[in-house]
Amino acid sequence: MSDENNDDFDTDSDDVADSPADVTSSEISVDHSLAAKNREREELQKQIEEFLARGGKISQVDTNVCADPPQKPNSSYGSRPI
Repeated sequence: MSDENNDDFDTDSDDVADSPADVTSSEISVDHSLAAKNREREELQKQIEEFLARGGKISQVDTNVCADPPQKPNSSYGSRPI
């Protein structure tokens, strides 16, 4: 991700949710209903459209790409002390 996209996120907005440290476990409620899932999908779609309208770009990563580069296998054979 390039540095030019860092200004795409408005952190001073009043509609930003409380940080996880500000929310107690008794205040967290999880709604797994179909209507709740649809609301989440609509909200995500709205955020994507706003991001693209501000000039943001979405790039697709190939399925075979991983974050960790391959490493040399580590052998522990014969490593025990005598």
